[in-house]
Amino acid sequence: MNLYLDSYRRYCWRVRSVRDLSLAPLHLLATEGQLHIQRELWHMEKLAEVYKAGDGRLLATHYKQVDVIDTASVEEATR
Repeated sequence: MNLYLDSYRRYCWRVRSVRDLSLAPLHLLATEGQLHIQRELWHMEKLAEVYKAGDGRLLATHYKQVDVIDTASVEEATR
């Protein structure tokens, strides 16, 4: 439980005005006329491009691809 709390605390801070807000989008699921669920990590790669071009209002979300059928992959991601 402590690892989970430590993980999400990086996305929490005191907000006193709109200038203090930042967003950490986790997924880009659709754009006009298209769904992207069939494109593995495409959405995370596109969001990384947006973060790099931005002004700091968007925060990058670290991610790891996990094969939920592979026990070793799940254990590595859990660590």
